[in-house]
Amino acid sequence: MDKRQKVWRLWELTNAEENVSRFIQMTWQAEWSAMPEVAEDIREVTGFDIANKPFEIFSVREMLELMLPIMEAGLTEEELDGLIAIYESPLGRVLV
Repeated sequence: MDKRQKVWRLWELTNAEENVSRFIQMTWQAEWSAMPEVAEDIREVTGFDIANKPFEIFSVREMLELMLPIMEAGLTEEELDGLIAIYESPLGRVLV
């Protein structure tokens, strides 16, 4: 397994797609609800309802793809192997 595949395996084990999706939905809605007039202006000009459609711009998978080089640069293969081993273990599955 190459480094890229190891990052995806780690994300799979930690439910990264689901967790990123929930986080973005919560923060996106909070941000845009604090500025309804800006969201309304964008909707009027573009027809795009930015306040309610965070994944119309990028899918969660696309966002993770953009983060992939950061993960690859920030973790060694040994660190990835260790994290994968932890999250594949019974204790690791409980932690998730």
